[in-house]
Amino acid sequence: MYPLMNYVAESSKGEIKMSFEFAVATFIELTVALLLIYGFMHEDKVIKFEQNIKRIAVGNYRRWKRLRGKK
Repeated sequence: MYPLMNYVAESSKGEIKMSFEFAVATFIELTVALLLIYGFMHEDKVIKFEQNIKRIAVGNYRRWKRLRGKK
């Protein structure tokens, strides 16, 4: 009798875990969809943001390369 109760308890925990994973996946999908919509509506702001990120990344790479060469 007790092993059956353990099985029922474990299966109910699995269902809760599965629904939590489903909720997280759904939340991530909705977030991506909203970000895509925002990107299409405010394309000029997104382009400026991408250019700033590129400028920062290139500057940090050049600084890293310069500092690495001094050692």
